[in-house]
Amino acid sequence: MLTMDIKFRPYTRFHDFLFMTSILALGRKTSRRNYYVHIGDISWWLFYSAADLSQWAERIRLWERDGKLCGWSLVDPAWLSFDLFLLPEMCGTKKACNILDLTIQQAMEIAKQNRGEQVRTFWVSEHDHDLTKNLLERGFTCADSYMWYLERPLNEAIPPSKLPQDFVLRSIQGEADALKRAAASHSTFQYRNGFDKYWPRYQRFMRSPVYYPNFDLVVEAPDGQFASFCNIWPDPVNHVGLFEPVGVRTEFQGQGLGKAVVVSGLEKLKAYGMDKAMVCVEHDNHTAERLYQSTGFEKKFKLHTFMKQI
Repeated sequence: MLTMDIKFRPYTRFHDFLFMTSILALGRKTSRRNYYVHIGDISWWLFYSAADLSQWAERIRLWERDGKLCGWSLVDPAWLSFDLFLLPEMCGTKKACNILDLTIQQAMEIAKQNRGEQVRTFWVSEHDHDLTKNLLERGFTCADSYMWYLERPLNEAIPPSKLPQDFVLRSIQGEADALKRAAASHSTFQYRNGFDKYWPRYQRFMRSPVYYPNFDLVVEAPDGQFASFCNIWPDPVNHVGLFEPVGVRTEFQGQGLGKAVVVSGLEKLKAYGMDKAMVCVEHDNHTAERLYQSTGFEKKFKLHTFMKQI
């Protein structure tokens, strides 16, 4: 049950989203063990979602302590996963455990409604011993798969890259490029739904308040297709820029186009005052690891997922 001083309400408006990003930025600035996702992560997850943001209302809870907002949680029925981010001073407290229990309960209920067999956390730092302990005590187990957190400083030299003849690297130029940009993502990530269903999703993302064409970088092939691409996300509080996502179409791989677009992203992040760049990579995606390491990124720590059977 909720105590008198712990309550929640559903997500209602964009102002709530700004609160969510402020919690993340503050957490990244002050916490040493707890992992707070980058503000670009939540921007991408919510506004690039296959569901309209209004459909997230009952899945996102804004948590209040003594009448003041102190954190937020999100349950994703597609991934059967949940995330919980609280003010750093709350982490490890009994009230944080109370909110964790209620979030797990909500995730279990939504998973059952979607005939899921288990629920899972999203990313938990290998250094977050308190959360790990709390999850294990609640019947969760650590999955074999994990993510690597990679980072590189931007005060070091950025390696050069070279494009093949007649390829052009540039930013997106508004909705005039929208169809080609959506086609590049659809082809690269091999979405099962047809392009006619995928296109409205990318168009909605491009019209969202978090999208900036100048931070959507592409390499254009001589035939006009977008061969590689990346989105970059600056964090003006922590001065750390995120790459999410990065892709190269299958027919254009092996030509250095992934490196070219990442190098361009690094240069742009540096120009926007970022001190570091970061990216997260699945532990067995060695091709992506080699790409990022070739541009100066280094592995820093693991991000684990914990799972529990229903």
